[in-house]
Amino acid sequence: MWKGGLIQTGNGYMQRLLKRGDKYYDMATKTGYVLEHRYVVAKRLGRPLKKYEVVHHLNGIKDDNRNKNLELLVNKTKHLWITRMQTRIRELENQVIKMGGAI
Repeated sequence: MWKGGLIQTGNGYMQRLLKRGDKYYDMATKTGYVLEHRYVVAKRLGRPLKKYEVVHHLNGIKDDNRNKNLELLVNKTKHLWITRMQTRIRELENQVIKMGGAI
């Protein structure tokens, strides 16, 4: 069942199958797949991403790979901190909603 070379990982990210001659093939795994959010940002920049560069989903939705939803970070610690804060904010918003408040 060919789906255009896109598959979803077990943790919700999308992967794209690249051909060997692709400019961004160096970013791919041994099986030829690259995380789609990394591919989208690499294409925007016009170069393959470095291993230390991290792509963050601004809205926290792992398969939303629109350009406007992706931010390039060069610090994995900063990415972890941002992700934790966004998760905590969503948790608090859900608590307020359950208590009958509006956000």
